Amino acid sequence: MYNNLLKQGNTMAPIKHGMYGTKEYKVWSAMEQRCNNPKNQNYERYGGRGIAICDEWEEFINFYNDMGDANGLTLDREDNDLGYNKDNCRWVTRKEQSNNIHTNVTITYNNETKTVGEWSDVTGINIDVLRWRVNHNWSPDKIIETAIGTPKTQSKFTKAVVQYSLNKDFIAEHKSITEARKATGVSNTSIGYCCKDRQKTAGGFIWQYKEK
Repeated sequence: MYNNLLKQGNTMAPIKHGMYGTKEYKVWSAMEQRCNNPKNQNYERYGGRGIAICDEWEEFINFYNDMGDANGLTLDREDNDLGYNKDNCRWVTRKEQSNNIHTNVTITYNNETKTVGEWSDVTGINIDVLRWRVNHNWSPDKIIETAIGTPKTQSKFTKAVVQYSLNKDFIAEHKSITEARKATGVSNTSIGYCCKDRQKTAGGFIWQYKEK
């Protein structure tokens, strides 16, 4: 991206930044809306509870000069009770952000408190399974210690799957949907939908259960 300011003598004059429609501009615009527009659907969780944007960042160019390119990341506040400013903001992955959101659900087990996403990484239990257990008021011990249970659920995630390119060229065979997710980053659900012919592709690949 090119230089956003034009020198004129000893002063710096703002010029049109040419970044409308970019990831960075969309992030800035969304931030403005949820903090400053009472009609925005997310206003109550941001502007409505005192989350404000620093004066400098009311101008997009100042936000961009402080934060730089997003590079595929998302904007995150390190302290979710403070506002948007250079000292409190950073670009992070979606996973890092999900572990930092104000409304995230945590589970305390064996005196360790982690988010559902973090417990999923530790235990290997699918995050959707953990959320289901939390929503159905399982105790922390039961949530973490119960193995993936019913034969139906067990079969869904342990059955071998084959990964193909969109041109139907063989790429790899995986021992289970969970193993395929770990190798490719494509969600268990999406891979399963492909294997059951509920959708054609997932993550840019074709998936099928391995034939016996």
